[in-house]
Amino acid sequence: NGTNGTNGTNGSSNGSSKIADTDVSAVPHHNIQRECASCATKKTPLWRDAEDGTPLCNACGIRYKKYHVRCGRCWYIPRKEEKSALSCMSCGGTFVSRRVSPV
Repeated sequence: NGTNGTNGTNGSSNGSSKIADTDVSAVPHHNIQRECASCATKKTPLWRDAEDGTPLCNACGIRYKKYHVRCGRCWYIPRKEEKSALSCMSCGGTFVSRRVSPV
């Protein structure tokens, strides 16, 4: 009950399978250095994971969830004004969408 330096009800480190990935990534990992696959930032208030586990910062994760578009080569997630471009500004790769387009 608070003797291990944590506060709240889930202070244990045994990891429950009921905790969602976003809940686990909200816990600070002081000895794990993460880097956003899109913008390469190492500091963000919340780490988000793409469906394949790729680490994304909060801003890139929100953009990816909203627009469902990323570079197929380097994981760059275009900003709103770049979304209409046909190729990645970073590596020249093609943008891919995780949505299935209608036939």
